[in-house]
Amino acid sequence: MGPENEDDERYCLIPRPERVLLIIQPFARLTLAELLPKLSPELKLIVFYQILEGVGALHNANLFPLVHRDLKPANIGVVAYEAQHKHIAIVILDYGQTIQLQPQRPVRGKAGTPGYQAPEMQSELHDISLDIWSCGIIGLRLLVPNWPHASNEIKKTDFEIGVAELAAGDQALAQHLIAQMLAWDPKKRISASDALFHLCFASIAKESHSTTLKRSR
Repeated sequence: MGPENEDDERYCLIPRPERVLLIIQPFARLTLAELLPKLSPELKLIVFYQILEGVGALHNANLFPLVHRDLKPANIGVVAYEAQHKHIAIVILDYGQTIQLQPQRPVRGKAGTPGYQAPEMQSELHDISLDIWSCGIIGLRLLVPNWPHASNEIKKTDFEIGVAELAAGDQALAQHLIAQMLAWDPKKRISASDALFHLCFASIAKESHSTTLKRSR
């Protein structure tokens, strides 16, 4: 007779489970929005990589993909930061608008924060490309802060011209990746998993792989 077949006689409770899982959100001392002005270009690129790692995990969740729908610097928590050692660790926060993509439960409508919402949000069914657009806007805030076409009300023609200028630059730079994330057609946006293999992350990915190997030994 296991615990699942035994009543808790002390309090007349129902049978106790064999395992209890506690889900605890990591303690984030700051958000990316608060820390952004202090970050070096190198740390900003590391943050961008980690955001895409987290988004990729959501989009590749078992059974059905998860779409956050409100990615922005204020919803990126900083759980570790050491400027002198060029170390930072972030987590994605606030899953209040997150949905699970199920074929029998299509979702439309408005979600997220102005300035980070994909242009097709209100007119098309929601899918993971919404998050990719938001990540692209975050990438602009991190790595191309003076880009003139980012605003709460974007104009397609001007925006696409600006994105084309980003794409025309050095293919090893983050701007080239951001351009792929901000394709106006959601079907043409790069996935989070593929974005992690972009040339701009070459040194970060190598270091991350090396750290993983050391931990596994």
